[in-house]
Amino acid sequence: MGRTALIVLAVALLVGSAAAFTRAERLKLAQSPVAKPKFERHLSPACGCSHAAASLSLLLRRPERLDVSVIDADGGHVATLAEAQDQRAGRVGFEWDGRDDSGQVVPDGLYRLKVRLERDRRTILIPKTILVDTAAPQVRILDAVSGVDGVQVRYRTNETARAILLVDGKKVARGSKGQVSWQPRGTPPTEGLTLVAVDRAGNRAEPVPVTLATP
Repeated sequence: MGRTALIVLAVALLVGSAAAFTRAERLKLAQSPVAKPKFERHLSPACGCSHAAASLSLLLRRPERLDVSVIDADGGHVATLAEAQDQRAGRVGFEWDGRDDSGQVVPDGLYRLKVRLERDRRTILIPKTILVDTAAPQVRILDAVSGVDGVQVRYRTNETARAILLVDGKKVARGSKGQVSWQPRGTPPTEGLTLVAVDRAGNRAEPVPVTLATP
């Protein structure tokens, strides 16, 4: 190959690289047609509480026809939330009850939303995940003391959870980060005092009896 041909080839490669770089930069600058996902991140289909279904919403930058589905950690299809659904630009919402298309509760684990934009001919996987968690937390009381500062209960859980102190099944105090404080009116009861833990998905542990000690 002569010198002129080499120069022509080099110039062609440079032009091609520049064009590819320009296309890549344009793609980076282009706004995604789907933005600002808002998810309820914890879901327990069997809790019988407000977390038995998750609200999921997305911002559409322009009108679209959507197919929306839930996929598992391996990318497998789990549930259809919308099919060929026409939506205006703006925030659109969906709800998932933690069940697959046959109505069965899905296994505990992480799930994601897949959005197919029919007019834009694009499929987008939403990075945010939804945790399906049907297991109740475990709670262990470390100590429980009644004194001039009221009732102080220290506890430990196997996952992030809030604690609720009950007297005869009625809530009297709430706590977090391993401690519950309660200022009773008069002498605290010696019986009927229990502690329950509720995790972020709304799963509730069985009540654990609390025996008070005096300092």
